[in-house]
Amino acid sequence: MKPHTSLRETLQSYMMPQPIARRPEISHYRPRTKVCTSFSMAKKSVNYNKSTEQLSTELAVSYGLTPEERENVLREMRKMRLSQKVLLQKLRDRYGYKTETNEDQKAFLHWLDDETAKATARRSEKYP
Repeated sequence: MKPHTSLRETLQSYMMPQPIARRPEISHYRPRTKVCTSFSMAKKSVNYNKSTEQLSTELAVSYGLTPEERENVLREMRKMRLSQKVLLQKLRDRYGYKTETNEDQKAFLHWLDDETAKATARRSEKYP
């Protein structure tokens, strides 16, 4: 056998296209059809008949969340509940027992209208 013949055969074997290695199937893969948004968490968090633990479990089941994602949802919902508490305390402090007259009630309603207008007019940095 001539030396150039074996070299040619060797080069031809390297020049042949090689099959592409496929990635192995992942057994823990789960398709997601829905995303758990902050808005869906906020809507759930105003249900005061259930704890945030129960609500986060419901969201985890309906959205197929992992335990780590469920913990993140639980943490976010607790923050939402805290902000709701602060807002409601502000309302109670403003209204309270001070509104005995019609003028006091009107003043409160004007204040409430201004506060809600500010909150609803403000655009979120992240969501439209």
